[in-house]
Amino acid sequence: MAVPVSQRQQSNSEFLHNGMKLRQEVLRRVRKLPASWQYYLARPMADHSSEMMLHIRLGNSIYPTNPTELDRRILEFKLAKGYCEALCQDIEDIRALVHVTGEGTLKEIRDLDRKAREMEEEARQLGEKALQGNPDGAAQARKRELLDQAAVFRDRAASMRGGITITYDQIGELCRLIDLEEKLLSGLINSDRKRTWKGKGSESSP
Repeated sequence: MAVPVSQRQQSNSEFLHNGMKLRQEVLRRVRKLPASWQYYLARPMADHSSEMMLHIRLGNSIYPTNPTELDRRILEFKLAKGYCEALCQDIEDIRALVHVTGEGTLKEIRDLDRKAREMEEEARQLGEKALQGNPDGAAQARKRELLDQAAVFRDRAASMRGGITITYDQIGELCRLIDLEEKLLSGLINSDRKRTWKGKGSESSP
């Protein structure tokens, strides 16, 4: 059933390229999930993307010359589509279990860090003035106030940062790639079902 590349007539390889891009994106993102979730969420998701690509490649390697071979090719693409659906469920699990955030939250964290740095710098300068022989009770009180507020900002930023593992944009990109792959595979399956052989006069079974 496998034929040399020179004899293949695959007119649209977008499903293959998109599938590879999807798998690479999955592998890139699952590495950022919490270590305690690697076994029951990250690893299965990586496995689903690998199985998807396996069946895509197997289906693409079959150049059917009879209905039996065509059925095998269609089956491989159906299995690949099934793993796309499994990836969709993985994404839903991520949405439910992992804190996701958008660029707005990331900006808020950066702002908190910036404010903390500015307050710490102002407190440092007040401390230097005191060391230079210019003790000032009000300045010392201000220094303590600045350091306390900076600590609050640092704690808030750390708490927010601790929940971030994947952004809404990254989730959206994974969903886009999965949806596209499902559409491309469905198109291939529908196209293959319409194939006929000269002298047979019948279409492939659905």
